[in-house]
Amino acid sequence: MKTPCFSIYSRHCGLTLIELIVTVALVAIMASIAAPGFRDMVEKATLARSQDLVVQALKQAKRIARSQGTMVKVTFSNTPTNIKLEPSNGDEVNYPISDGIEFDAEADITFSSLGTTTPLQIQTKNGSSDSRYVDVTASGQIAVHHAGYTN
Repeated sequence: MKTPCFSIYSRHCGLTLIELIVTVALVAIMASIAAPGFRDMVEKATLARSQDLVVQALKQAKRIARSQGTMVKVTFSNTPTNIKLEPSNGDEVNYPISDGIEFDAEADITFSSLGTTTPLQIQTKNGSSDSRYVDVTASGQIAVHHAGYTN
């Protein structure tokens, strides 16, 4: 018959110090292997969200320009990093961008009342070598590209 673990007659209950140290060491090793991959995944997700925000702002600017029959200027700024929509009727909209994300250059693009514009490529990038591109054609079409894309 087994003696219960909480009994004073029990000879072995729980973990020894060596077993506990080995377990903690294994967990630490697995965490150190997983941490860089997790950090990279978070950076890529932040970059993807920023690119989605660029596309959302451009689509909204085009929609406002066409629906209100007005010109809409979109400004991409790195100080601070944000996107600003400025319809000619004055209802300004700001889109703040996540920390660590910047545009390759500060730029402006203006949508006409027909939804057309001058072609532009906007690059969002983070501190590492990752970057994403959003192309706007003269007809106002918006296309998304990942790093490695060339015109």
